[in-house]
Amino acid sequence: MMQRFGDPLERELRNAVGGDRLLLYDMVRYHMGWVDERGMESRSDPGKRLRPLLCLLACEAVSGDFRQALCAAAALELVHNFTLVHDDVMDGDRERRHRPTVWAIWGKSQAINAGDLLYSRGIESMAALAASGLAAEQALTAVRRLEQTCVEVIEGQFLDLEFEGRSDVGVDEYLVMIGKKSAALIACSLEIGALAGGAGPQAQRAFSAAGREMGLAFQIRDDMLGIWGDASVTGKPVGADVRRKKKTLPAIRAFELAGGEDLRGLRAIYSTPRPSGAQVATVLEIMKSLGVWEDVGRLAAEHAAAAAAALDALPVPEERRRAILGVLEFFVRRDA
Repeated sequence: MMQRFGDPLERELRNAVGGDRLLLYDMVRYHMGWVDERGMESRSDPGKRLRPLLCLLACEAVSGDFRQALCAAAALELVHNFTLVHDDVMDGDRERRHRPTVWAIWGKSQAINAGDLLYSRGIESMAALAASGLAAEQALTAVRRLEQTCVEVIEGQFLDLEFEGRSDVGVDEYLVMIGKKSAALIACSLEIGALAGGAGPQAQRAFSAAGREMGLAFQIRDDMLGIWGDASVTGKPVGADVRRKKKTLPAIRAFELAGGEDLRGLRAIYSTPRPSGAQVATVLEIMKSLGVWEDVGRLAAEHAAAAAAALDALPVPEERRRAILGVLEFFVRRDA
């Protein structure tokens, strides 16, 4: 699918960012995987482009022509990358996609500027729907929907950071958080793709509902990879989220399932400023004994099944529905 969509999407993204030679734009192009840190053309990992892919698939499912949603797809990818640049600053991550992060090269203040530019270009690209043949009122609806989603993502990031200082976060609270931080933009991608393809409000809501369940399954799988992922594939060491004491779903479930000495051990390690390698190994052993991998995997499968059921109900041709289902299958089976 990305072979078919990739070149038109990349052209749209590059046009949306613009060609200004100010270093700020090279910082953005670097983050997007188009240039190296000297501003020279390079072929670095650009990321999965999953949100624009879903947008284009939804548009194609409704109208048969994915090109109607190209500027919307670019907008969604740019806004997603705005969140990544800012997340790297907040989390102190020095590497993304096997390269130094923007802030690690140019500093946190300039990285914030790069993120802000990605956000602004994203909103501008979504507004361009009005020039691509979509009615002005519908284009304004798409811009408003993206803005509402940005608020949700920011709320989710706030909650994620707040959870790091708490030991009493429950699964329900956590699902609310990832529903905002991760699932909201995936839901928005399918909804706006359907809108750009000419779907009515009811169909748009159906695409959004399917996307939200897909997003929950995606993030839960991401949580699993953040602890048990293959370091050679993910670019992060095994137990990376434990070392950072992130309250992801596996950690939450470990605290809920543990008792006695295991629970005391978890509390002690998660209250340590910087857990050692041996302490990370202890947490992984406790999680293994509690069956946390299997427990969390079941929840991911439940949300994937809910997403598949929602997709099955969409009034679109079967082969186009199967294409979106293929992305869902990737969400729950991916290893990076």
